[in-house]
Amino acid sequence: MSSAGSPGEDAYQAAAARGSDPGQRSVLPCPMNQAQHTERNGPGMLNAGVGRTDITPPVGIAHAGWGAAVHERAEGVDMPFYCTALYLSDGKREVAVLDIDICFLATDLDQEVRDAITRETGIPGDHVRLSTTHTHAGTQFANEWQELGTELIEPYLSGLPARAVTAVAEARLEARPVRVGSGVGECRINVNRRPATPEGRLFTGRNWDGFVDHEVVVMAVDDLEGNPVATVVNYPCHPTVLGPANRLLSPDYPGHMRRTVEQNVGGLCLFAQGAAGNQGPVDTFVGDVEVARRLGKRLGIEAARVRLEIDPVPRRERLLEIVPSGADLGMYEDEPTGEPDATLRVVNEIIELPAKEIPPLEGLRADLEHRLAELRETRRTGDDATIKAAVSRAKKAGIAHWMARLASEG
Repeated sequence: MSSAGSPGEDAYQAAAARGSDPGQRSVLPCPMNQAQHTERNGPGMLNAGVGRTDITPPVGIAHAGWGAAVHERAEGVDMPFYCTALYLSDGKREVAVLDIDICFLATDLDQEVRDAITRETGIPGDHVRLSTTHTHAGTQFANEWQELGTELIEPYLSGLPARAVTAVAEARLEARPVRVGSGVGECRINVNRRPATPEGRLFTGRNWDGFVDHEVVVMAVDDLEGNPVATVVNYPCHPTVLGPANRLLSPDYPGHMRRTVEQNVGGLCLFAQGAAGNQGPVDTFVGDVEVARRLGKRLGIEAARVRLEIDPVPRRERLLEIVPSGADLGMYEDEPTGEPDATLRVVNEIIELPAKEIPPLEGLRADLEHRLAELRETRRTGDDATIKAAVSRAKKAGIAHWMARLASEG
């Protein structure tokens, strides 16, 4: 299945019409200096723009990142994947915020994206905020427990930096004077995902008594006429509505949330994943994409409600007159009392956390080789239950080996 006609696809087609293929590196104009910015927008003005490129992985790519999945390749597309960029500038500094439909960015790819944006725009790498939706229904980085479809992973990932640059380029070209405001709502599509059996065995599911954060934080970016430019939605929840039985590429609930906001508000919507470590969806690990669509709509409707109530301009109520009527009518005007804060700051902080003890790399490698051989043999049987168990063992061995290798590399 695929969808058409969404705001993101329109933006993608607009970029193509301008001659900038999202799959190819674009050549951008030189960064605006402060004098150029002041001439264009006036002193002390914040300006912003948004851009989007399609980054949908190809059908047939390695897809089954779940340890309980039987299939290996993606068999279709639920809805497109996007890289959406919000560009901000106050005339002194430039910032790019990117929302990327991918599970995570490995350190090397993260740096490649930042370097590409810096090289083409001059925006410093530490002024680039990369946010991944963390969807588990996309492709994975190449791993040792998958075989089919892995040949498509590297060509796909190698094209992401150029597509990110295209999104930032479009956002920069569309930049105009804006005002920014924020608001907070609540949505209960998430639950603590760390329950335990009566015997104390932890698993991933629903823990109704555990801590959960239902807060929906919304940032509104409007042009000076009040037209929506961008909406940024922050919410903490693993995009794991879709699980092992799903065989379609999907951004999971964040994609459907963005579409709902864009349809009801206008402009483009970015999803900023929150602290979702122990926060999961109330309906989870299913194969039906309609469930992800429903939960995404619920979050999107709340985000749109909050967004539509945000007025970035501070105002003061003034009673103009009382008009005689069957019931006398108060006529009001909400007068602007100033401008919102246009300060743009960039704060980066590295936090080091202690890691648990990891077994020696050599022993873990031997266990991984054993599990991979077991998996290859099991796949020949065609028995789903046996394959699931073998995939689970191979994935656990692969993750343990990967973590040990990272630790050995410092």
